[in-house]
Amino acid sequence: DSAAERLDMESGVLCSRERLEAVARRNPPPATRAELVQIPELRRWQVDVLGDDFLRVLAPYRHAKVPAARARGDDSPYKDG
Repeated sequence: DSAAERLDMESGVLCSRERLEAVARRNPPPATRAELVQIPELRRWQVDVLGDDFLRVLAPYRHAKVPAARARGDDSPYKDG
């Protein structure tokens, strides 16, 4: 939200829930901007604007064990099913 405020944008326009989930589902989480660029759902400008924030927030989870369902994305409450 702070990035959205800084850019005077709605947070959902800056980065939709689906794009945030795509980043969060990566197993292991991205450790570099180059790895963020490899996430097809993210646009390059989003990596430029949000990349450092994504990496900072994900850093503590890089060595955590992730349940298989979460790694596959099966646990999203937003998926149709």
